[in-house]
Amino acid sequence: MAARAVSAFTPPVCIACNCCFSPSMGRGWLSLCPPCTGAAFTPQTRCRQCGFRLGPRLQAFGWTRCRHCRAAPASTRTWVGADYLPPFDTLPKALKFRGQQALACDMGVALAHAFLQAKDVGNGGKGSVDAPAEEPDCLIPVPVSARRLRERGYNQALLIARSLGKTLNVPVKARHLLKTLETGRQAELSASQRQDNLASAFVCVGDVEGLHVGLVDDVLTTGATLSVCEQTLLQAGAASVSRWVAFRTPEKPEPIEP
Repeated sequence: MAARAVSAFTPPVCIACNCCFSPSMGRGWLSLCPPCTGAAFTPQTRCRQCGFRLGPRLQAFGWTRCRHCRAAPASTRTWVGADYLPPFDTLPKALKFRGQQALACDMGVALAHAFLQAKDVGNGGKGSVDAPAEEPDCLIPVPVSARRLRERGYNQALLIARSLGKTLNVPVKARHLLKTLETGRQAELSASQRQDNLASAFVCVGDVEGLHVGLVDDVLTTGATLSVCEQTLLQAGAASVSRWVAFRTPEKPEPIEP
């Protein structure tokens, strides 16, 4: 009983900056102090297709897609909660590898806020890049293999999807998409290696015919996993698939010629 009382009066510690904070400091998420919340999850103007942040120069020219995506046909819309940069790159790692499941609630809410702000200003995208903003018909998390689920005890993408779905009032279909092959860790593979590693790894077992599906994951790096999942859903009859990621690795600057 005494331990509970002490815990109740112990101020929470921000997982990003390790500082104690209190509700009197203002608004923050469950695991972050208000200053870190603002720094990590302030909505940014991003490429509608891949989620890279668009700088002021591109915004001034009215670009809605980055220089990479403008050269390709308009396709999937991507929604992003925050950039995967220090110190906030510790958040998905803490969720995935250290069991801090409360972080998924923060990520889902932040992702929903990014979408709602864009929707308010008409910067939307139902499935395709240039369509008006509408919530998806359902949310489907990127699945993990059965072995990984046994080891970890949960799928971090599903936890984020539940928080996002609750905020947007969109149903979550946790078992529509399954991972049937164990592919190992993707983090140290190149984009092409990831694509080859993931071929035939996913199967859609739920009814997605004619639906706009929101595909949810924790981090978007090369997009290989999301692309394979997206194609699997489209082949199963989904009308469109949009991508919803809590964090996006930022664009790497091009090297300066000497």
